[in-house]
Amino acid sequence: MGEKKTTPLIVVTGFGPFGSVTKNPTQALVEKLSLEDHSVFTSVIPVSAQDVDEWLSHTAWDDAVFLHLGVCETSDCYKIESCAYNEATFRIPDARGYQPVHERISNDAPLGACVQTTLCVERLIERLQDFPVQPSTDPGRYVCNYLYYKSLCSAALQGKGAVSVFVHVPL
Repeated sequence: MGEKKTTPLIVVTGFGPFGSVTKNPTQALVEKLSLEDHSVFTSVIPVSAQDVDEWLSHTAWDDAVFLHLGVCETSDCYKIESCAYNEATFRIPDARGYQPVHERISNDAPLGACVQTTLCVERLIERLQDFPVQPSTDPGRYVCNYLYYKSLCSAALQGKGAVSVFVHVPL
């Protein structure tokens, strides 16, 4: 007999308020998904490196699709991030007061090392051509990049078939 194929777990994350963003649209999106679709695991993560680390430490990676959402205050379209960087430079302190400058997120790679998503961003952009969406290679260096970098590394190291992607949504 053939091997039984399982449906991947879908995990969607968003962030709470931070800085001048008193109502984070990603929190509203995630909360809406959690109310309407019980097949999707959702989580709103406080905007802090420590909370990201805690959330990641309790996450199972096998056969999971991770869709991370963050807000981009200066964009008028959705940005699908193709990569993340091993650098934390927080322009403002996170929710717990942490504000690194040019620090590595992981000691396993050089400062600024880039990790790519395994998702074909170009193909996804083509499929979403009727929506205001564009590819991006700059997830910033704040908590969005921090989560995405760690998620991509964890998916590559721990996940059998795990996929991680980050989408910045306009404010």
